[in-house]
Amino acid sequence: MSTFVLDPVFYDIDWDRLPQVEDHGGLHFSHTQKIYDWIVQLEFEQQGNTSYGTGFYINIPGTKMHVILTAAHNLISKGGQLSKNLRVRGKNSSEFAPKDSNIFISQAYRRDPKAGKAENDYGAILVQSSQSGQARGFGFALNLRDDRLCNSKMQVVGYLVDSTLEDPTESSGPCVVCQPNELRYDVSTEKGLSGSPVFIPYKGHETVVAIHNNAPRPRQKGSRGARLSEPTLREIFGWAQVGYTDKALRVLQLKPAFGQDMYLRLAPEEEYACVRLGRDGLDTSFDIFPAYAPASAVENHPLHVFRFRPPEDWPRMNNKQLWVLWDIMQKAVSLTTTLQDYCFVRIVNASDRKVQKKNGGEEGVHIVLVNPMGDMGELVELRMGDSMIKAEDIEMGDVETHEVSFEKHRRGKKAKYNIFCFE
Repeated sequence: MSTFVLDPVFYDIDWDRLPQVEDHGGLHFSHTQKIYDWIVQLEFEQQGNTSYGTGFYINIPGTKMHVILTAAHNLISKGGQLSKNLRVRGKNSSEFAPKDSNIFISQAYRRDPKAGKAENDYGAILVQSSQSGQARGFGFALNLRDDRLCNSKMQVVGYLVDSTLEDPTESSGPCVVCQPNELRYDVSTEKGLSGSPVFIPYKGHETVVAIHNNAPRPRQKGSRGARLSEPTLREIFGWAQVGYTDKALRVLQLKPAFGQDMYLRLAPEEEYACVRLGRDGLDTSFDIFPAYAPASAVENHPLHVFRFRPPEDWPRMNNKQLWVLWDIMQKAVSLTTTLQDYCFVRIVNASDRKVQKKNGGEEGVHIVLVNPMGDMGELVELRMGDSMIKAEDIEMGDVETHEVSFEKHRRGKKAKYNIFCFE
């Protein structure tokens, strides 16, 4: 008997996509002067010549330092020598020279700067924050797909070589090519603009989608920039020491069930995640990192995603299901191939001193989602349970239950098994 295989031509990758909150674009009460405060001019020397470029602050949640993004070729020459006498100056901030230890360059670009690939041409400068935790810069969003970006109006703001700090240059035009790690846009650019933010309006604020770094190729249309894709952002987060790598999700408990901790587990033979007692045989870990942050002038909450790390024996056919989907409609947790709204969660610090004291000072967090359906309140949180596990189950080796759910999130209200940590 032959096996029927659906032709990929007829397969829609959105078949498992939950309802999305539509974004109609546009800015809400934007302050142009704020944008200028987030943009800086770079002055540096390469091969004995003085050159200029642009950089910009990006609002990365959880970092202890401010982050300026720019083009890598502002920081290193094509010959592989680091730029000398680098100075950073802004319209309303003092000029400074960053420490070498706070300058980072894309590994791919550093390996081969002569290639000049736009997708690799990015770097960062970390800047000491005057106030710990104070946000500064443009927003970003990992879920802006090609169909949202192509033909959208892109804006580029930066300093030309002969610009004064009072006069940044603004240009705009449509996005003409979307590649996984590179964008091309029909925007006039000149020397000095390398490292400028390429941004669009999203959720009412200025959201960076690329770092401008190259003019159009000969006989081709579109200036080029390094897209803020997942690989690019992950490298930047590594420089800023943000996010978690290879972590399990564990319930923080005053009295562990049956003397064992509770974990979230995903199994290849199961559609939905379950609760597992004990770390042995868990085989479930995640990379957890920011995937959306608003511009610093906006009060929206930053959001994180969980990227599943398949164990070695995970079925190859499921290897593309990497994103954790917090399905509040089914009250279940699963995996999906498509990054969508219900992959994004708020990580909210839990204020429970008893749990914190019991767990060696570890505060713990709530996993919270916005609920547009309204049936459980505006905010819902992940909860896990163990009421269906019996002592005889443990004796027989059955240490799992499907007691994973979502309930109304009440800030400051205690609930059973709703505080977690990354272990």
